[in-house]
Amino acid sequence: MVTSRLSAREMTARLVQDFVHPSLYQYALHWWFRIFGFGAFHAKVLSVVFGFAAVGMIYWLGSLIFGKRTGLIAALLLAVSQLGITYSQEICSFAMTMCVSIFVTILFCLALRRRMKLFWLGFLLSAALLIYLHYVGGLSVACLFCYALLARTPYSI
Repeated sequence: MVTSRLSAREMTARLVQDFVHPSLYQYALHWWFRIFGFGAFHAKVLSVVFGFAAVGMIYWLGSLIFGKRTGLIAALLLAVSQLGITYSQEICSFAMTMCVSIFVTILFCLALRRRMKLFWLGFLLSAALLIYLHYVGGLSVACLFCYALLARTPYSI
């Protein structure tokens, strides 16, 4: 929160000096503070927004792959999940990472099924954002690419 409260130039300088995690969350929090004000409550609301969005996206992903009933069950399980609720209350990038990771998977599934360049471009851009959000995002993207290589017979890239 302290870093995100600084001006964009000062924040960038501090993030470069103490580079531990990718900084997309700090920039998102910086602009969130600019719009809605500074405070712990305001910072937690950003995580709540991404937590709610993740529930909707997991419904979309479940419906896309297995059907609406599965999507509804997945959304319900995420909505009552202890980790999902905890991530949505913390001032850190976990809720945002969860939401963007689900979105990346949705775009990946759409790109494999419909074979449109627009979905592949969206997948690649959102995957880059996911990696810039948290290092675990790189593992998620690597798993999707491994799946694409293993399932290349029905889904030629």
